[in-house]
Amino acid sequence: MKAFRVSSLVALAVAAALSGCAATQDVAQSTMGSVKSVLGQEQVTRQEVGPQLYEVAYSANDDVVYVASAGGFDTNANPPKILKLDPKTLAVKGEFPLAAPAFGLALDDEAHRLYVADTRGPSVLVVDTTSGQTLATVPLEKKVREIVLDKANHRLLLPGMDYKGKSTLQVVDTDTLKLDKVVQGFGYGATGIALNEQAGKVYVSNLVGQLYEVDAATLAITNKFEVPVDQMLNVAFDSANGRVLAVDEGLDKLNEKRVREGFQYTPRSKGNQVAIIDPSNGQVTASVESGKQPIALLVDAERSRAYVSNRASGDVTVLDAKTGKVLKTVSLPTHPNSLALDKKTGTVYVTIKNGRDVSQDQKESVARIAF
Repeated sequence: MKAFRVSSLVALAVAAALSGCAATQDVAQSTMGSVKSVLGQEQVTRQEVGPQLYEVAYSANDDVVYVASAGGFDTNANPPKILKLDPKTLAVKGEFPLAAPAFGLALDDEAHRLYVADTRGPSVLVVDTTSGQTLATVPLEKKVREIVLDKANHRLLLPGMDYKGKSTLQVVDTDTLKLDKVVQGFGYGATGIALNEQAGKVYVSNLVGQLYEVDAATLAITNKFEVPVDQMLNVAFDSANGRVLAVDEGLDKLNEKRVREGFQYTPRSKGNQVAIIDPSNGQVTASVESGKQPIALLVDAERSRAYVSNRASGDVTVLDAKTGKVLKTVSLPTHPNSLALDKKTGTVYVTIKNGRDVSQDQKESVARIAF
């Protein structure tokens, strides 16, 4: 799950559960428009679709965009749901109602399953995307942001966040749909996770400059790297170039939180950048300036592009994944959040959140960046 409001990151709040499937009757009013990025001719289309949007996933099998809409937290607030969007127009085509707020998403397109992170529960909801029915609710031990699907080992991998230095890696068996194992030892605020499928390695990052390498088969921690990148909120693996990319969020409130709680840590980096890391030794081979408060990462290995959503500056940075060069900056309204890719076309989908001063009932938007 890529990113939250600033207050959500610090307070660790969001929850979700699923029930049933229904078609939506109220297609959101479009705020569609075409704009050009600073350096290219790609078209950006945006539409308001629902309140409290978080992660997004594109289904190639069903040609639909799934978006987690957390709804509100008050008694009379809008109910949470998974929205189904037309990938070209972003019109709402249907919805799966939820029993509680949803946050992170991981899609198994071939199995027709959508895994939904209930951050505050905490739990994982397993949804049949054909029927919209919940197949299982899997209780977890610690709060989560991100879900990675390891199909080779029939597992879901979820970093369990802990701000007392006791983060974990929670492992769910996708056959039994039960919590199979909890791996200890991931330090302060483990949030980011990425999978190197070919090598069978998992990378977990935390918010005090530590990157862990885990054997995907045995789940043993095989390396721990001290990286000069303070706030690795999210990481991604670039399979074409064999490197780990990490955002360095640069959030002052997180630094203040560490001090307030007495956690001893000396800052190592300036924030507002993307680090390119050699996973064999944990060395940063390049640091690339991003927009302000980078949140989510997405790698398009086939086109050698990497995308970074920058919450505070309201844009998406497009990088050459091989060289680290900034190719262009796509301007969006604040605050861009999560990213998803149509691998066939290279189209990118971005959720855009409202500001903290806006009512939770007000709709948020999804943008489509087409090349």
